[in-house]
Amino acid sequence: MPLNKAMNQLSKAVTRQDWRAARIARSAAWDEVNKLADALTREERKTLWEYKQRILAGEAREPLQGK
Repeated sequence: MPLNKAMNQLSKAVTRQDWRAARIARSAAWDEVNKLADALTREERKTLWEYKQRILAGEAREPLQGK
């Protein structure tokens, strides 16, 4: 299933703190979520929101760490 693959890529990118890859994977996951009924993707939407917060926090920390 393409959604599972995109969510897996997103998880791996966030774990690596590869924020660019995480944004790309999150976008791909949203594309897949939008193809399905809202009732079927409630948990995925919540998870994608949480990943968005983690990505933003990681990007905000990056300049402070000299990356």
